[in-house]
Amino acid sequence: MKRKRSIILTSAGIMILGLALGVLKNSETPSSDKSESSGVSPEKILTSSPRDTEATLPASTPHAASSSPTPEETQPTIATRPFIYEKELQEFAHLREKVLPNPDEQRLRKELLHNSRVLRALQSLLVTAPGSEDGLQLQNTALDLLLEALRSGARAEAVAVLKAVVADSSIENSQLDTQARTELAGVKAEVLFYWSAADPTANSTIEAALPGPVSQKIWGNVQIQQKKNLAESRSLQAQR
Repeated sequence: MKRKRSIILTSAGIMILGLALGVLKNSETPSSDKSESSGVSPEKILTSSPRDTEATLPASTPHAASSSPTPEETQPTIATRPFIYEKELQEFAHLREKVLPNPDEQRLRKELLHNSRVLRALQSLLVTAPGSEDGLQLQNTALDLLLEALRSGARAEAVAVLKAVVADSSIENSQLDTQARTELAGVKAEVLFYWSAADPTANSTIEAALPGPVSQKIWGNVQIQQKKNLAESRSLQAQR
């Protein structure tokens, strides 16, 4: 089954996208009310895809850099040409659907998980807004590949790419194209959630890489949601 950016998070029923969009929406609140605008309340749970729900982004971001962005910084970070390793990602997506892969398929999957060149190239894909449904699916597959490589592949390369995505400062720029900023916030929320869930020891690395207040708030929301999921899981186990 293909993982979509609008994936529902287990028993809590809150989308990862909500962890990102809640922050972007809350940043519309004046700075004097900042203490009341952090986090995502249950009333703001999102239940549809970012393609179906138009996010309201702030006209300006609190604590933004004092200098005005250059024309290059304000341009949409949107993919405009095919990803160089699109074929490899499509092969990996196909292999993941195999229930009983044959020896050749197992070998190919292992090679992809240890292909440092492909893994490193995923950074540019994940810090660029997809701009299309096909691009979105490529990003989903890229994240799947990175997370599997983190467990059983070229771990060092996977960690380096995940860290670079976390450190990317595009979503901190309120002048960025609204749709691009929304999509990139969704990517970052997914990376933060799945990476920290797969490797809790990475939390200090993640926190050191966060580039600004928007990313920091998304990370805070991810941690809150993970604690809720853990508490609910323990509660369900105790009831058995």
